[in-house]
Amino acid sequence: MRNRFRIIYEGNVQGFGFRPELYRLACTLSLTGFVRNTTGGLYIEAEGDGSSLQTFQEEVKKNSFFFHRITRVTIDSIPLQHSPSFEIRESADHIAGMVWPAADIATCDQCLNELFSEGDRRHHYPFIACSRCGPRYTMIHSLPYDRKNTSMKAFSLCLECEKEYHNSKDRRFHSQPISCGACGPLLRLISIEDRTINIVDEKNPIDSAAQLLSLGKILAVQGLGGFHLCCDACNAEAVSQLRKAKRNSNKPFAVMVRDSSVARDAVILSQEDEEMLLSAEHPIILLPWNPSSALARDKIAPGCTVCGIMLPYTGLHHLLLQSRPAAIVATSGNRSDEPICLSLEEAIEDLGSITSYFLVHTREILHRTDDSVLAKTFYGYLPIRRSRGFIPLPIPSPVPIKLPILACGGDLKNVFGLGKEDHLFLSPHIGDLSELEARTFFLDTISHFSSLLKVEPSLITADLHPDYFSRHIAEKISEEKKIPLIPVQHHHAHLASVMAEHRLEGDCIGVCFDGTGYGEDGTSWGGEILVGGYKEYYRAATLFPFHLPGGDVVARSPWRSAIAILYGAYGMEGLEILKRSTISFPHLPDPFFEILEEKINSPLSSSAGRLFDAFSALASIRMESTYEGEAAILFQGIGESASSSSPLPFSSFRNENNLLMIDWRPALTAFLKGLEEQRDVSSLSADFHSGLAHAVYRAVCEISRETNITNICFSGGVMQNTLFLNCIRELLQGSGLLFFFHTIVPANDGGIALGQMMIANAQKE
Repeated sequence: MRNRFRIIYEGNVQGFGFRPELYRLACTLSLTGFVRNTTGGLYIEAEGDGSSLQTFQEEVKKNSFFFHRITRVTIDSIPLQHSPSFEIRESADHIAGMVWPAADIATCDQCLNELFSEGDRRHHYPFIACSRCGPRYTMIHSLPYDRKNTSMKAFSLCLECEKEYHNSKDRRFHSQPISCGACGPLLRLISIEDRTINIVDEKNPIDSAAQLLSLGKILAVQGLGGFHLCCDACNAEAVSQLRKAKRNSNKPFAVMVRDSSVARDAVILSQEDEEMLLSAEHPIILLPWNPSSALARDKIAPGCTVCGIMLPYTGLHHLLLQSRPAAIVATSGNRSDEPICLSLEEAIEDLGSITSYFLVHTREILHRTDDSVLAKTFYGYLPIRRSRGFIPLPIPSPVPIKLPILACGGDLKNVFGLGKEDHLFLSPHIGDLSELEARTFFLDTISHFSSLLKVEPSLITADLHPDYFSRHIAEKISEEKKIPLIPVQHHHAHLASVMAEHRLEGDCIGVCFDGTGYGEDGTSWGGEILVGGYKEYYRAATLFPFHLPGGDVVARSPWRSAIAILYGAYGMEGLEILKRSTISFPHLPDPFFEILEEKINSPLSSSAGRLFDAFSALASIRMESTYEGEAAILFQGIGESASSSSPLPFSSFRNENNLLMIDWRPALTAFLKGLEEQRDVSSLSADFHSGLAHAVYRAVCEISRETNITNICFSGGVMQNTLFLNCIRELLQGSGLLFFFHTIVPANDGGIALGQMMIANAQKE
């Protein structure tokens, strides 16, 4: 019996060759009808005998590459139309549904074979792509995913590409980024002198660019989601020049290497790591240095025990690394703390003082997208920065989203979120909103994301901090659109983000350690253990607080944090203790103790991040941080080279409000004694990490006994410290308490928008 069905697939169903695959399947089964992209999903009408239609649906389910991207299937029986054949029809926008564009995908193996096959017509073509790989999100204007809605619309197909595009047996059948050397984007190497553009090479620009790199030059390379600044990773002088030019001092650079064998020479690489490097996302992964690495290690990541390594993910990158050098620094093409440069005009303005050479192309980049960064942990790969390859793929919501929602995130490592129905979308990495350019990027991306995903917010949420730019924007949007605004406490958002990842219900215990978050009591929180769920929480434990001389500037001045805890433990006697020690501070401490005594611009804080900074400074590891968290990162690094023989003695007590206080003062006394006895600072660092981990473990156990809660969630920037986190995990083993950590969103503030959405959704009646 002949039937006709209408099938609508919603989800991540555009940008992977789904239509061509369904076309081929329908033709094989002698079905008639059509398939088309729409703004609400993939729309199919299929007509044939009942068994063929059933086989069609079963084969789609069997194809895991496609089916796991489908979030909803709607099937209806409709009247026969006696279509003569099956076809791919022009896209339409008339159906409702939820669909999103694909993320950018690294060049596939089939394209790489063509790229390096001398007889292939795309031999050494830098923009090679097909229906399964290449640019997606960074080149799309709007849905449905058709060439006319992408930046590829500027390039008319040549006859050969046209044939491939319409050949149902070809891999590039209806592939939107299809192009070749005869019809695709152009690549050229230019130099800038006195703001004048000079053509260096248009015939062999990649060869000339590689030659410049081998000569020690710095090169700006326009890639998939913006510019990289590149130099030979083995040339210490070139890396030093780049570091000096970017003015970001010791912040580690990422390294792009030719292939896995070169990666293995640079870092300690397991099979699991190699598989992740070669995944469709091709992220940067932080891995331990290979002791025999030939890279300019001390210049690339000063003092760090890990290197951020990645493999080429576009044809251009593969070609650039084919000769010398085989490893290049590939750091974000921006000035420090500003968004990555998108266009040549921006690059000339922002990067012209860093380099005179630019390798650029004519395909417009529509959306800035930094490289994603993962850190390897015992728990899996922790996202440090979730961007290229992962955006705009949603996170399934553990509960239905009542109203379309915009979460504005925080002001550091900003990422905002959009929630609708069962889906939670996070933006690409925006950065720190202290810079005007980042604020503009933030506002522009909210507009682009909302339009692209067709999410018109009816609810908005932001951090509780009254002075955050993200909060001010939320207030402005709330007022303009007449929609409710729900402020969310920073650490509550951290807790909720872990719960959302793991689809946890009910109340959990959340250990949320970071640099700072505005507390409900008006003080700066940062070392918190909370109890609660999405709707509400309470503060069960905290680090014993201390006053920070100078407020926010302390984050870049660990020596100030050291003074803060010396005063917090001993009062003015701390100054005498410091003077009797061998610790050399960059500034005279006397005035700062007086400032603390008078409580002048010295806000109270329970910051775990500043506590780590303080001990790092006291150990003379880092007095000044040239990037966020540097002192703590280096303190962790030296601790990893030793084992803890005697955890430092952290104690605890209940304050007048029955809040459990984790007291670091006994640990400070023991630490200073160790320094006086000239103990190795590596072992002292290990003892500090172990001591604090034991204190957290004891606090969690006590709170669990009181509440009968066994789900323990860990979040916050400090939890990126794998030495500290691993200590806690080992203590929890066999305790009956369940350990939950991040694998989808960052533990730092790049993940709080996820928690904000869950909390606001729960609190909205």
